[in-house]
Amino acid sequence: MFCLGLSVVTGFAFGFIPALQAARPDIAETLKAKAAGVSGSAAQMKFRKLLVTAQIGLSLLLLIGASLFIRSLVNLRAVDPGFKIENMVQFDVDLGSIGYKADRAHVFYNELETRLDHLSNVKAAGIATNPVLADSDWESTIRVSGHGGQPGPSDNAYIDRVSPGYFDALGIQLLAGRTFRDTDTVNSQKVVIVSESFAKHYFGNEQAIGQLIGRGFDPNAPKDMLIVGVVHDIDYQDLRQKHTRQLYLCAPQGMELYTTVYVRVQGTPRSVLASARKLVQSMEPKAPVLNLKTVQHQLDESLVTERMIALLSSGFSVVALLLAVVGLYGVMAYMVSQRAREIGIRVALGAMFGNVVWLVMREVMLLVLAGVSIAIPLSVALSHLVESELYGIRSTDAASITCASFVLAAIAIIAGFIPAQRAAAADPLQVLRYE
Repeated sequence: MFCLGLSVVTGFAFGFIPALQAARPDIAETLKAKAAGVSGSAAQMKFRKLLVTAQIGLSLLLLIGASLFIRSLVNLRAVDPGFKIENMVQFDVDLGSIGYKADRAHVFYNELETRLDHLSNVKAAGIATNPVLADSDWESTIRVSGHGGQPGPSDNAYIDRVSPGYFDALGIQLLAGRTFRDTDTVNSQKVVIVSESFAKHYFGNEQAIGQLIGRGFDPNAPKDMLIVGVVHDIDYQDLRQKHTRQLYLCAPQGMELYTTVYVRVQGTPRSVLASARKLVQSMEPKAPVLNLKTVQHQLDESLVTERMIALLSSGFSVVALLLAVVGLYGVMAYMVSQRAREIGIRVALGAMFGNVVWLVMREVMLLVLAGVSIAIPLSVALSHLVESELYGIRSTDAASITCASFVLAAIAIIAGFIPAQRAAAADPLQVLRYE
């Protein structure tokens, strides 16, 4: 933000002040200038036009980039993550930091989920080892009979350990089979639930329900986990990563000590935050309750990089556009002062208002056209540099380029019209009096 502010101040200091000076020229002194200075003034004018053309091209490049990043952010926010966002609260509980063991933690979390379900403003509650949209990297090689190959990323799936109420709390759709039950314990058959992409990857058109699988690099590892359910895919790591293979382990068969609790509420989500903390601490006063927030806030956090890029690119494009407009205004005002005698004679001979305005606006449009002609091919050539940061839109998107070009052209024409209108409205007698 400091750099952005400095850019604005610098732009005003070195662009706006000279532009004001050029906009109010001393016509008498200009017309009395010696002929020897004409060639020098022409060279200076060409250089100034070159700078303005470069400013216009740069501002258009930044405008195109800002348009792409903003539309990419909009596309990401419109993504359906596969689970509920509205009226959802989440928080973390760390029992490991206060000396809990796995069996004791299982009893605590089972009771916590039950008590949360009985709160008047709670629709459903569930517990998971890893929060969604938090860039979790817990994954493992999956062992499936008849699905060979060397262990590696191609046979990996993301892992999470969840409670029986997890899928209901997040509204994850059950496609086949069942979810976890209270009867799934450490003494019963190990059961797992898989995502739709998992089932298609490993079993194709075969029925995934009832299959036994294992996990780990050891090819001789036992395949002792029974698939009992298939659920809809969700955006587990982030909104960009679609159709990830997901394996859900049954929390009652091996509860972790650090978990994320999800609560779906009626009414305002924040209304349950305080009551959830009180409930946890009533069960265990020493239990740390961390990261209380809405799931919507978690989604926003997952997009912080995209929002920052969109914000910064928009800010810099506005600064660049402002500098280009100021420069264009200054050059046109200076050109009008240099051609004051010519304009005065044209008006005295009966030139219409529109003809005089067009005399100036033609120069404006040529400068804008030159800048646009440079910027568009350059933006296409550099498009590969931003491709990886975009979502749902190509870096050479014609709509973004066209929209940015029209915005730039419209603002530039407005900036150029001011000195053009001033020149057309000048009194020819006053102008020619100094000749």
